[in-house]
Amino acid sequence: SSVRRGVPGGVVFLDWQMAGQGVGAIDLAWFSASSFLEPGEPLRWEENRRLCVAYWRSLVEGGVDAVRYPLEAAWRDYTLGFLWGFLVVTQLTKFGEPSEVVKAFCARVTHAMVELDAHKVPCQRLVGEPGVDA
Repeated sequence: SSVRRGVPGGVVFLDWQMAGQGVGAIDLAWFSASSFLEPGEPLRWEENRRLCVAYWRSLVEGGVDAVRYPLEAAWRDYTLGFLWGFLVVTQLTKFGEPSEVVKAFCARVTHAMVELDAHKVPCQRLVGEPGVDA
């Protein structure tokens, strides 16, 4: 792992829920919305932004082209991840009466989406240079 090779860091997250190609910022948003950033905390927006910036910087330090994937693209992807979380939550009704854990999960994800105004983000990605398809 890169931690063993002396790359600066701290916490490493391994997501084993699904295997496949996707947008990492969306996974990060899912994790933060459903796990550790408490709904209603006064600094939640700033903490989300700080988390996204740290994620983007680690990508750039690891070789991702900051011009082709600027910070604002990462922020948009991250924010759209909260919409993804809400879409997943709406599918939970298919599985019958939710447990208390599922109810808490739904409340966290929905609250996070509204708190960050994720429902107002245009559903387009900001990747690449203007006029160039990525």
